[in-house]
Amino acid sequence: MTGIEVAVAADRALVAETLSAAVAACGLTVVRLPWEGTPEPSSRPWRGRRAPADQAILLCDLGPATIDPARRLLMAYPSRWILLTDTPRGPEWGALLELGVVGVLPSRITLDDLVTVIEELAAGRQPVEVPGRDELVAAWHDARALEAAASAHLRTLTRREREILELLASGLTVPQIAELNDSSPSTVRTQIRSVLRKLGVHSQLAAVALLVRAEGREPGGLNGRRP
Repeated sequence: MTGIEVAVAADRALVAETLSAAVAACGLTVVRLPWEGTPEPSSRPWRGRRAPADQAILLCDLGPATIDPARRLLMAYPSRWILLTDTPRGPEWGALLELGVVGVLPSRITLDDLVTVIEELAAGRQPVEVPGRDELVAAWHDARALEAAASAHLRTLTRREREILELLASGLTVPQIAELNDSSPSTVRTQIRSVLRKLGVHSQLAAVALLVRAEGREPGGLNGRRP
């Protein structure tokens, strides 16, 4: 085990620090990689053009706030990456599989098992396989294409229509929106019909889903009722 180097990164500084210390305690040489937007690690982060090791660990759950920073990290530090995540198998995996992730493991993996995987990678073996890798990458690109199309539709809305859609996404009902905007429910319903027409959908649920898809966020509530 002596002499094996592994790069470590995580979306939370404390998590990265803890993981680095645990792996180092097993006799591996650990180099922390900087994560966008987190405080600098107590140890000096690697600033080279490539990862300082042929194997690397990324610990994070994949969501709107983490996927793009994770992709930039993998592009900045090419290596054989192991992703530790509790994110269910899906397009999000594909976002990183195409950029150097060679295996995906649950974040609750035991330290002994993780070290074994690192040792296998260092020996030139492939200890973790991801079935359907190409399909996951394709699903990621499909999801991004849908987001781009949704964003284009949203740009056709007026400022007021966008506000109405945002309020629907937050879980407010038509009467609540009318009261908030000092207008009548019939006026709000007219505005909602305009939103649906411009977005090419037939329900409030579908309109909010389009907003969520475009911005990669979770809605506060969906009532799904038609105006």
